[in-house]
Amino acid sequence: LILRWGQAAESLAWAVPFFIQPFTAVFYPVAVMKPEWVQYIALALPSTHVFEGMRSLLATHVAPLTNLSLASGLNLLYLGAVILWFHHTFNVCKERGSLVRVGE
Repeated sequence: LILRWGQAAESLAWAVPFFIQPFTAVFYPVAVMKPEWVQYIALALPSTHVFEGMRSLLATHVAPLTNLSLASGLNLLYLGAVILWFHHTFNVCKERGSLVRVGE
């Protein structure tokens, strides 16, 4: 977004973490989230599995490898998707000549 729209998109980039924070189970477990569709959004975020894993670790004193594996897998999946999206967006910006000059 910053490559395409420059400094105008920077505030959005800083705001995104605050928008997804309620879905990442920072303050309460996924099981208590209502309505049910919110739980599906939460489980699609790697950070949710990290926070759920930390809750489990504090409660049981056993490392929750399932949560770590899910978070790592989702991170790899999203990394691959973002690489493809960035490659496509970069090529479109080059073709249109719409890359923003940063630092000039």
